[in-house]
Amino acid sequence: MTMTMVFSILSAFEAKKSPAKCKPKTQSVQFSTNKPWDTLKAQLLAKISIALNPPIIDFAQYNIMFYISCILPKPGLPLMSQEDFDIMNNQAHNLTTKNPTINLLIVEKKNSGEKEHVDVNVNEEG
Repeated sequence: MTMTMVFSILSAFEAKKSPAKCKPKTQSVQFSTNKPWDTLKAQLLAKISIALNPPIIDFAQYNIMFYISCILPKPGLPLMSQEDFDIMNNQAHNLTTKNPTINLLIVEKKNSGEKEHVDVNVNEEG
């Protein structure tokens, strides 16, 4: 079975905005359910690269959730591992439509350069 996967990709900066002001970058791909998790992971990284153009692409820097309209509501379930991938495939195979649409929300985690403020003037007692 082939799925249409619609990726809504948000940078860490964009994700901080209110939902009404967020503007995700959207990508899509046709994906066969008989392909392995690593193939989808590569597709995800390629689409993230196109949308956000990060200097380094690291899968661990993104939170990825999937949902299926009218079946599995938002926010959906995580898509971060082989087990998550298997759950998504099972959900797709249970649908009656020939070419289901799977929606993915990909959100970049906070950049290391955006660390919370730490007061370096704290006195240590010793």
